[in-house]
Amino acid sequence: VARARISRPRTAIALAASRSGDGKPGAYIIPTIEKIDINKDYVQALVIVPTRELALQVGQICVQLSKHLGTKVMMTTGGTNLKDDIARLAQK
Repeated sequence: VARARISRPRTAIALAASRSGDGKPGAYIIPTIEKIDINKDYVQALVIVPTRELALQVGQICVQLSKHLGTKVMMTTGGTNLKDDIARLAQK
């Protein structure tokens, strides 16, 4: 009887936690905003977060960073008027 040994590749799993206020949203917002070409007049980035509280926090970070880069930011959350959101998105 032939036997074969099946070996699984070793995988590394890392779990990290950090305190509130350590700048985690900035870790993905900054690279995202840096890739935006201000000469192109269309939506170039979309950030989706799971809660309204986090959306407000991330939105404020985006607004603050965009002031220095000349980008526009629009934040919307569930429960708002969709027509108003579309109108704001259409503004130049």
